[in-house]
Amino acid sequence: MMRNFGFPALTGLTEDTNLQTNQKLEVRMKKLFFVCSTCILLTACGNPNQVYGLGLVPQSVTGDENGVSVFNVWDAGAAQPLASRHCREYDKEAIFQRMQAISAVFTCE
Repeated sequence: MMRNFGFPALTGLTEDTNLQTNQKLEVRMKKLFFVCSTCILLTACGNPNQVYGLGLVPQSVTGDENGVSVFNVWDAGAAQPLASRHCREYDKEAIFQRMQAISAVFTCE
C-alpha cells in the first residue's frame, strides 16, 4: 500500500488509479472469456465427427472396407453412428467388436 505522507490528495489519486486498473482488468477478462467460449462452441459445431456436445478433441474415424476404429469415445453406443456412416460407404453394416481404451473397433460386414 502506498503511503500518502500527510498529503490527502495523493490518497484519492491512488484509489482512483487502482479502481481504473481493476476495471480495465475486468473488461479484459470478460473479453477473454467471450473469445474462449466462442472458440469452444465453434469447434464443437464445425466437426461432423463430434458426438459429444462441447468436446475439444473430436472423434476420429479410421478404417477401410473391412473395418473401422473410432477414437475418443466412452462407449460403443457413441461410436456406432460414426462407424455406420463409414461402413455405409462400402454398402456394409458396422458390427461392434471391442473397446480398446478410448477407441471402439467395428468390422464392416
